[in-house]
Amino acid sequence: NDTLQQYFYTMQKFFTWVHKPVNQITANDIRCYLYDYKQKTGICDRTLESKRIQINGFFDWCTREEIIPRNPCAKVSHIKFYATPRDPLTAIELETMRSNCITKREKAVVDLLYSSGIRVSELCALTYADIDFFTKEIRIRHGKGDKFRVTYINAESMVSLKAYLVGRNDDCPYLIVNERGQEKHSLTKKSIEVLIRNIGDRAGIDRKKSKPHNFRHTFATVMIDNGAPVQHVQELLGHAKLETTMIYAKKNQNDIRRTHERCVI
Repeated sequence: NDTLQQYFYTMQKFFTWVHKPVNQITANDIRCYLYDYKQKTGICDRTLESKRIQINGFFDWCTREEIIPRNPCAKVSHIKFYATPRDPLTAIELETMRSNCITKREKAVVDLLYSSGIRVSELCALTYADIDFFTKEIRIRHGKGDKFRVTYINAESMVSLKAYLVGRNDDCPYLIVNERGQEKHSLTKKSIEVLIRNIGDRAGIDRKKSKPHNFRHTFATVMIDNGAPVQHVQELLGHAKLETTMIYAKKNQNDIRRTHERCVI
């Protein structure tokens, strides 16, 4: 999957740079690599911290497997970064995106991403067997960390998805498939990113907001703004930690101000 590919790519780059056997690598080697990588690529500290986490995960595994006596990355400090608030789509932007969908597949993808809050990789893996139109349930069988969970779709999404599926005349088990070529298969993450970007361009939406993951953030924000318990949103999103949900679902400051005025008399 994507996570394994990212780990493989990171460790391949690291070992090419450090050019040492795993049992000879020091904490300073890792620090120097991260510094050099940032200087050469110009990545942000948030992405650099992700690289550090991946390297640390690899050496943790080596330690557990007794390939090395201790994890050298344990001495490498966490890289601090400022988590910039993500801007969800406004109600008008969301409706503008929906109205600029040309095909039934585009409409189905937009409505699915927004109403369920699923990840792009989870959408790619969905099959007919994973959705129940009677209960409006979507069963995520291979979520992040290979965890199972259930989320739901709304009425609009159910209508647009049914309209898309009725027009299909193939026997491919995947819910959303390619339109070109004779052989049908699931869409890739990249294909969905391009699809959403194209819709956003037609709708005149900023490209920073015309990303599949922004629908997930919009889903979380709308739910919390409408009174959903944060724990329920956490469950629907499939987050292991509540803190992660709060990054996606930033409380509306006006709501906080009104609560303060009401409670602190």
